[in-house]
Amino acid sequence: MGFSYDADLVPHFDDSALGYYRVPPERADLTVGFDVFQSKDEAKDNRLDDLLAALEHGWKKELKRRKSDGGPANDTTTNERDTKRMRTEAQPNDTPRTRGQTSRDIQVQSRTNTLDSNIEPPATRTDTHTKPPDRGNNAEQAIPDSGTTRAQDTADTLQQQHSALHNNNTHSTVESRAERFNTGVDMVMWRGLMSKLFITPYCRNDRFNEPWKFGAMLLDGCIYLCEIKTEQKEMDTRGKMLCYGGFKFEQYCTVADRAEAQRMAREGTRPEIEHTPVNNSIAYCAIFRSKLGKHRVVMGAEMDCLKADGRKWDLGSYVELKTSKVIHSQRDEENFEKTKLLKSWAQSFLSGVETIVYGFRDHQSIVRAVQQFKTREMHRNARAKGYWDPQICISFAQGLLNVVKEVVTEDACDTTYVFELDNATNSVTASADSSAGRFQFFPDGFVERHSTEQHL
Repeated sequence: MGFSYDADLVPHFDDSALGYYRVPPERADLTVGFDVFQSKDEAKDNRLDDLLAALEHGWKKELKRRKSDGGPANDTTTNERDTKRMRTEAQPNDTPRTRGQTSRDIQVQSRTNTLDSNIEPPATRTDTHTKPPDRGNNAEQAIPDSGTTRAQDTADTLQQQHSALHNNNTHSTVESRAERFNTGVDMVMWRGLMSKLFITPYCRNDRFNEPWKFGAMLLDGCIYLCEIKTEQKEMDTRGKMLCYGGFKFEQYCTVADRAEAQRMAREGTRPEIEHTPVNNSIAYCAIFRSKLGKHRVVMGAEMDCLKADGRKWDLGSYVELKTSKVIHSQRDEENFEKTKLLKSWAQSFLSGVETIVYGFRDHQSIVRAVQQFKTREMHRNARAKGYWDPQICISFAQGLLNVVKEVVTEDACDTTYVFELDNATNSVTASADSSAGRFQFFPDGFVERHSTEQHL
């Protein structure tokens, strides 16, 4: 299941914005068109409106299909079968399948132990998932000190888990059928938010600062999570140009016609320098199910492009496109592996994307080299060097989602639970806000259409 944004940021329930990967031109200039570039309205990025609309569209389409087939609209047999299947899926993280002014503080109790104390080194584990910590009724989550319990790479359990998940095709397809709008789903969110939660243990002021804040609302047994934008520093011209360069690199690396992409791959040809202005509103978004520990999650994610011979229902066929400066020194290499690869790994791992293509640019934003990275392999050097450990990311996210489930208990559309990372105190705080409209993020009419009393 997926949908597309057109040049005016209007969503369409099709794959019209899906692009196909091609090798970029030599010495691609990432500044071409910067002077006329107009960025899309990023205020919509953290909203769930279009994601929920796409899910609703898919469900209505399924209802129509069932009626035309002469079957019942609510197929309980299929529903029970799917629920049973989800209970037996692999842990801790399945490769995804595409299918107010007044606030009420939540009581917070301090804890001396951190999530790290519940993480066992992979080499000593006998189960297939990380045991979530016993959080009790606490609403404050201490961030683990990643340096104290870093797992050793002897048995490389994470690699075995990841390989097993990616080799199972039944766990890497887009969901094309829904039993009810949120049947068998614990949480719904954008992948971007989950990526930020994943890298939280390594958000340190001496490395990089990634603050986050999100709202959570409970409706009909499902928790909807929506990122709340935090205050960001205004980018200077150089920063804006580097950001634009990422969009330009995506333009160089994609083509709308699959046959053209296949021809270029077959002949080994490259495109010319692209002078068409970049429009970063155009995007294809995939919707998929995943599982993090015991949490069944539906996520939406913008996909950069599909391999020329790829299948759009196979998330492993997609390619993530990134840019970074040319590595000249050991310090450059260390910063790249500590920050860039961590973020890229989290983003791709969550959505099952297997290939990441980096364009390395010089100071004039000319691409000097292009290199491919495999998601399932890129953590090895970082973990061996003590930079970051995927198991800690997975375990922290599991523990945080446990807290979300324990805290978000009021099934009411007028209450939003707000979770926020406080880098100063190294903790996550939570509060419940009942101010009308302050943090509420459901689209108009959504609650009425999907309330407990009015099941689809």
